[in-house]
Amino acid sequence: MYVFIIMLLSFFFINSAYAIDLEDIIKRSNQAVYFKGDSFKSKIEIINKIKNGSESNLEFLFIRKDNKDDIKQKLYIEFLSPIDMTETKLLVDNYRVKTYFPSFEMVKDLNFQDKHKSFFGSSFSYEDIIGFNPENYRKELLKNTDRQYIIKLTPKVPEGNLKYFISYIDNINLMPKKMVFFDNDGKIYRKKTIETIKAIDGYRTATEIKVIDYNKKQTSFLYLSNVEYDQDFPDNLFQLK
Repeated sequence: MYVFIIMLLSFFFINSAYAIDLEDIIKRSNQAVYFKGDSFKSKIEIINKIKNGSESNLEFLFIRKDNKDDIKQKLYIEFLSPIDMTETKLLVDNYRVKTYFPSFEMVKDLNFQDKHKSFFGSSFSYEDIIGFNPENYRKELLKNTDRQYIIKLTPKVPEGNLKYFISYIDNINLMPKKMVFFDNDGKIYRKKTIETIKAIDGYRTATEIKVIDYNKKQTSFLYLSNVEYDQDFPDNLFQLK
């Protein structure tokens, strides 16, 4: 009996030592995509391809500066094209989004429920561009293989059409190589994949991302260029003038 108890306790402590911390994995995976370096600057192009053969594109300047917090950041986004969106700006502070439309001299706050909606007509959502707050999701490990963690994330508070999404995270570099999004009927409506990763200034950087929107029958490709890390940006850049 004594030997059995020792074996049982040994089994418990060995498995506890190797227990998977989902909060830590998601936090580090989020950092792998959105929080490398103290700051980040890039030109971003999104090309939208619709099933009927038509095509459109967006170009914008994207600047990120850390708030010296693991899950908070400041973002500045300024559109370069198309022409009717030139100088439209998005300012993000701790996931709160303000959009400035110069043609109307109007500032609009993004509603919490809208962050899963299309980012200016693309297959990307606002959350795909500005990042997501892991604290807003419940996590469940579906599978752990020798290559990846497969984790289900469900909003703690209902968020529009999103019921949950599944993230396929590389267990070496913690990049979320694929995310599959399910609607309130349990059907897949979007899929996001990281297509290309490059080392830039010593940081592994996702330079090409693809999103398929099955409802819109549209595929969008995001490309990064002119990437710079760890530059000094003034705080007033992230404030409405």
